[in-house]
Parts: sequence; C-alpha cells; structure tokens
Amino acid sequence: MLGDREGARGSRRCKGIAKVQGDREGARGSERPTRLRITYPQERRRQQFIVHKSQRFDRLGLARPVLIPALMRDIREFVCWQLADELKRQILDLTSSGPASQDFRFRDQIRESSASATANMAEGFRYFEPAQFARFLRYAVGSLGETEDRLLDAFDRKMLDEKRYHTLNNLAGAARRATTNLMLSKQRQAATEKRTPRPRPPQRKR
Repeated sequence: MLGDREGARGSRRCKGIAKVQGDREGARGSERPTRLRITYPQERRRQQFIVHKSQRFDRLGLARPVLIPALMRDIREFVCWQLADELKRQILDLTSSGPASQDFRFRDQIRESSASATANMAEGFRYFEPAQFARFLRYAVGSLGETEDRLLDAFDRKMLDEKRYHTLNNLAGAARRATTNLMLSKQRQAATEKRTPRPRPPQRKR
C-alpha cells in the first residue's frame, strides 16, 4: 500500500514538473518571432527568404509581410556560376588540343559562348537589383544554350568521342537549368518589390 501511494505521488510530481517545463517552453517560444524560411535548391547556400512583419503598412493600417533575401556577397557562391565556370574550363581543355584546336572558327565560337555565361552572371550580379540580375541571367541562359549546340556540332564532326560529349552536354544542361531557376526566382522577387510601395520618410513637424 505504501509503495503504491509513493509511486502515485512520484508520478504526479513528474507530471507537474513536465507541465511546468512545457508551460515555460511555450512561453519562451511565444516570445520569439515566428520565421518562415523558404529555400531554393539552385544555390550552394540555398538563398533564404525570411517572412516577418515589417514597418510597411497598407492603406488599412495593417502590417504587410515582406520577403527579405539573404545577401550573397560573391557571384562565385551561386551554383549556376560554379557549373558554368566548370563548363568553361572543360571547353578550354577540349579546344587546347586535338581536332577541336585546329578549327579556329569553331574554337573561338565555343570559347566565347562558354565564357559569356559567367561574364553575364557577374555583370548582372553587380547591379544589386533583382530585375537587372534577371535580365543578365537570361543572356547567360542563351549563351549556355549556344554552347550546347556547339558541342553537338563538334560531336557530329567527330571532334570528340561520345563519352566526353555526354559529359560536357550534361554539365551544360545542368548549368542552364540552374541559371533558369535563379532567373525565375529573381523575376518573382522583382515583381514583388514592384508591387510593394516604398515607405515614405516621416515628415518633420514645423
């Protein structure tokens, strides 16, 4: 009997302690601001967007949630740039020796198209505006598509074997898809910023 009573008291104490700890954790959690993170797989660090209450208000005086992107300090942090840069290196290696190096016109064209992709990404990134960045990413997508066509031309003319062609073509396709995904993301971000009016500075009292 005594053992049963002590066991019941111990279980009640454990439940009470767990309840108090749960209430404390709930109170702590309610104090913290709620954040919703949306990740995009096309970037190495996965560009994160934090949705929270901003100081911007609409006409009814209600707070409007605003998307604030995590800053990417260097273009080399983007996966699409990394894939395009690796493709450029592979193209340089392909055209430095063998039959591809003897056709000067083909060599210059495929080198220029592969190098144009990374150059357009870097130029658009330095504008620090989503709309401008998306515009230059579109140019980069076109350059990567041209590189894919040049690779097919080289394969038809027996300048590279089937294994190397598939390797380079898959790399070019991965870079093009990653660049397209980033371009669409920047276009949506630019459209969101265009619809959201900028807050007016507070007027000084005279």
